[in-house]
Amino acid sequence: MRRERSLEDLKAEMARYERRDAFRWRCAEAAIALYAAFCLFVAPALLSHVEHWSYAAAFYFSVQAMLGIGFGALSVSTEAMKWLVTFQIVLGAFSVAFVIARVIAAAATRIERREPGWSGVHVGAGLVAALLAMMLFAGVQEGWGAATSVYFAVSAFQTSGLQTPTIHTRGAPGTAFAPVFIALVCMVGVPLWGFSIGKLVVTLLR
Repeated sequence: MRRERSLEDLKAEMARYERRDAFRWRCAEAAIALYAAFCLFVAPALLSHVEHWSYAAAFYFSVQAMLGIGFGALSVSTEAMKWLVTFQIVLGAFSVAFVIARVIAAAATRIERREPGWSGVHVGAGLVAALLAMMLFAGVQEGWGAATSVYFAVSAFQTSGLQTPTIHTRGAPGTAFAPVFIALVCMVGVPLWGFSIGKLVVTLLR
C-alpha cells in the first residue's frame, strides 16, 4: 500500500513539473511573439518616420537587427534609433536561440513519442529551398555570379551578412521587393540554418 502511494506521489510530482514547464514555455512564447510583433510592425514604423526611409527599407533593417545579420546596406543616424536597434539586437539573440531550442525540443518529443511531425529531411528541404531562393534573387535582381550568390545566401543565414545587397531607402516604384523579400526569406532561413547546424553537431558528437 505504501509503495502504491509513493508511485502516485511520484506521478503527481512529475505532472506538476510538466505543468510548470509548460507554463514557462507558454510565457516565453508569448514574450517572443510580442517581441516579434514589435520588430515587424512597431520598429519599422518608427524607423521609417525618424530616419525618413520607406517602410520596406525600414522593415528590412528591423528584421536584420532582430536576426543579427549585419548586411551594412543601411545604418541609423539618430541616437534614439541606435538605442532601439541595440535593444533589438540583444533581445534578438535570445529570441533566435529560443526558437531553435523550442524546435529541437518539440522534434525530440515527437521522436520519443513516435508522433508525426517535421523530420530532418523536411528541415533540410526547407533550408535548401530558402538558400535557392536567396541565390536566385542574387543572380536575377543583383546580377551576381554563382560564387557571389552562394556567398550572399550562406553568409546571410549564418548572420555574417558579408555581401551587401542593393537597398533603396526611398519609396520609388519597384524598390520595395528586394528589402521585403530578403527580410522574409531570412526569417525562415536563419532558424533553419541554426537548427540544421545544431543537429549536425549533435549527430557528429554521438
